[in-house]
Amino acid sequence: KAILESDLDIVTLQEVENVAALRQFSDRYLGGKYDVFLIEGNDSRGIDVGFLVKKDLPIEIEHRTHKDEMWDDPIWGGRRKLFSRDLPSLIIRAPGRPQPLLVAFGTHFKSKRDRDPRDPQSRTVRKAQADRAAEIIARYRQEFGDSVPIMLAGDFNGEMNAEPEFAALKAAAGLIDSLDLAKPPLSPIDRVTHTYHPRGGKTEKHQMDAVMISKFLRALVKQAWVYRYRDSQGRVKPLPETYEQRDKNPSDHFPVVLEILFQPLLASLLTP
Repeated sequence: KAILESDLDIVTLQEVENVAALRQFSDRYLGGKYDVFLIEGNDSRGIDVGFLVKKDLPIEIEHRTHKDEMWDDPIWGGRRKLFSRDLPSLIIRAPGRPQPLLVAFGTHFKSKRDRDPRDPQSRTVRKAQADRAAEIIARYRQEFGDSVPIMLAGDFNGEMNAEPEFAALKAAAGLIDSLDLAKPPLSPIDRVTHTYHPRGGKTEKHQMDAVMISKFLRALVKQAWVYRYRDSQGRVKPLPETYEQRDKNPSDHFPVVLEILFQPLLASLLTP
């Protein structure tokens, strides 16, 4: 309902079991309006990053994976695959045009569970993932030019506007949180995308999800917001204060929605 109500053209999803499950979801619940894109990632539990793209869009898509990116793990030692899931991309082109209209990355960085007592909240590996994402974005700019429009959307598993492990995405990659461009500006509570409910503790509310965009796209943002789930009467539900309330929502995260002006994007590509 959230996807159909928002009439989304491109959807980035996390924790998708496999491409068959995503295709079944699209066909059964979304009227078969979407093409599905998913490459199996590194998580042994089968929680992958996938995309839905409306079938009637006048575009061509190249799907890439970066699941085989390696790093030298300073905690566990040795060469290991860096991304917990993957950092897949969709290279979106106008038919017959080699230069992309847009490059859309999907992400699901490592969670805050301690992977080792020497890496509390897994900050070391999550920072390495964010740093590598910035490096990969630089590779795409080298391939397609500095002005290629880029998005990075998904679950950052951290306060991506406050925690230092995400600094490279803003400094080196030059990305900005699209919610910063909302009109009127969003209050802190309106930016919350995830709630955590420690037993016997106070509910924590954070923005852990975002659609980050490159400089060229900033002028094309029409609106950006965090979608709120609704009850059976269509009324917006308050943010959950307990696990029991959260479990009644479709997800423990809230979707981030970005609306951009497509025609100027297309015109910029087609102008001689």
